[in-house]
Amino acid sequence: MHQEISEDNLRFLLDRASIEDVVTRFTTAVDGRDWSTLRSCLAEEIDLDYTSLHGGVPLHLPIDQVLADWGKRIPSNVGVHHALTNREIALKGDEAICTAYLQAHHFLIESGEFTWTLGGKYTVTLRRSEQGWKICRLVFIAQWVNGDREIIAQSQKRFFQP
Repeated sequence: MHQEISEDNLRFLLDRASIEDVVTRFTTAVDGRDWSTLRSCLAEEIDLDYTSLHGGVPLHLPIDQVLADWGKRIPSNVGVHHALTNREIALKGDEAICTAYLQAHHFLIESGEFTWTLGGKYTVTLRRSEQGWKICRLVFIAQWVNGDREIIAQSQKRFFQP
């Protein structure tokens, strides 16, 4: 039995696939420090809320500042591996919200020591642009942390010492 798919359903499926692709490329680009791919995933201005992990207040930043800050915060001697699961996508016109569970593992590349793993939930808001779907808001709700939270500071000390 052959069933026709409506144009609306096809558009929904194509949008959903594009959104999943952007969110996956985002985490993979962070892990690989691929700043040009990361740039292609982000809107020109981004709202960031990592307050459940670091405290402080949510931020509204231009893309160049986000990329520069993340480049400094993740030293090249720290490995990062993000895994996203249980993605749910809600579409409303030219805006989408993707929620997913996140597990992120951080470790010193040369030894594997000072591991820090955290888990929680990401809420990623995307907007359709002329270049496709772009992330305009990231909210991370930390639910658990295991290991040495100071891995970044420890690695920067080692990395930047003469």
